[in-house]
Amino acid sequence: MKELTSIFPGLFKKYVDEYETFNMESLSNDAQGMLALYEASYIMFEGEQILEDTLEFTKTHLPKIAMDPSCDSLLRTQIKQALNQPLRKSVQRLEAVRYIPIYQQQPTHNEVLLKLAKMDFNILQSMHKRELNRICKWWKDLDLQTKLPYARDRIIEGYYGLLAVSFEPQHSRSRIFLTKACAWILLLDDTYDNYATYEELEIFTEAVQRWSISCLDMLPEYMKLIYQELINIHQEMEESLEKERGTYQIHYVKKLMKEFTHSLLVEAKWTKERYTPTSKEYMSNSLVTSTYPLIIGESYVGRGDNMVTEDSFKWAASHPPLVKAASSVIRLMDDIVTHKKEQERNHVASSIECYQKETGASGEEAYEYSLKQVEDAWKVINRESLRPTDVPFPLVNIIINLARLAHETYKHNDGLSDAGEEAINYVKSLLVHPMIV
Repeated sequence: MKELTSIFPGLFKKYVDEYETFNMESLSNDAQGMLALYEASYIMFEGEQILEDTLEFTKTHLPKIAMDPSCDSLLRTQIKQALNQPLRKSVQRLEAVRYIPIYQQQPTHNEVLLKLAKMDFNILQSMHKRELNRICKWWKDLDLQTKLPYARDRIIEGYYGLLAVSFEPQHSRSRIFLTKACAWILLLDDTYDNYATYEELEIFTEAVQRWSISCLDMLPEYMKLIYQELINIHQEMEESLEKERGTYQIHYVKKLMKEFTHSLLVEAKWTKERYTPTSKEYMSNSLVTSTYPLIIGESYVGRGDNMVTEDSFKWAASHPPLVKAASSVIRLMDDIVTHKKEQERNHVASSIECYQKETGASGEEAYEYSLKQVEDAWKVINRESLRPTDVPFPLVNIIINLARLAHETYKHNDGLSDAGEEAINYVKSLLVHPMIV
């Protein structure tokens, strides 16, 4: 504690005793202070043991405060929400849904500000509904349930999730493109994982590397639609960007798409050969197949502001530590909740199996190791997001938001393939039910 109090003199003074350890009596009389201390501890970097201790301390005592009959009901709600989803890992649009009702119950709330916040939410929700309607029409016209019945229909869940990346009205074009691109990324993942033969995937991967409509003839019949629409999605955006001299953006996402499909083919080969890679091999390849490096590049396309430059794409495509850390979060959290189900079919070994084979660890030990890796990745995100970068912070924030989305999606189960009641209610809150003004 001495290190922390010397950096921030006076900040923690009222919470520590003369031995510079936490004063429980002082903190128990300041539940709001303990809650703030809990939230602040999630901004820790690597090696900040004091904040590690702070987090464990507050996670132990906040539930006791919430169970105390004398605890204010509003504070109890805030504590439960924070323990379930700390602010640092919360999707901003969902946090508005959670927080506005709490703010409304506070005696000191500003009525004008509250009304403005609700109206702003509802206006944006109407815009999002129109976008989703347009995207759903595109998806329905493709008739994939008939033509590619193995494909997951996750358009609504996908659009809802991508509101985490950017929900602002000025990014409508970018958001529509990103949702279409991500729907196709999911389809590619399903094709490589669950349906195509390895020989078919080799042909398809080669076609993506060449990126030419002339490659259609070399593909199996069912793959022609996949390849044709992959080109169409990006060509449509490229044409939209011509007047803005932004067609270079599509050049970079094509490179990322080629990298993505190549890494998917590596996993398909491992599956075919029943090869369990080392943890290092697995993570190196799966950081790409996690989809986040590609999604980050796709999310920069068509934003229509001066923040995005060619250097932005070069930076993201170089896989800087921030991109790697966010990719680690989704890869590991996905593996933790889905690996048992995936191993019931012929599927590439997950990080859990790789670690167990490499170390002889039990399943529980592998889970604990993976959870620690997730927390370590968040520390890298915290450090890197506060360092000067070659891109403006709004573009950095997209990457942080994707890590938040991973946490929201996989904190309890596979929220993409098997959305629970909580996730369904959030979809309704964001896309169906307006706030009562």
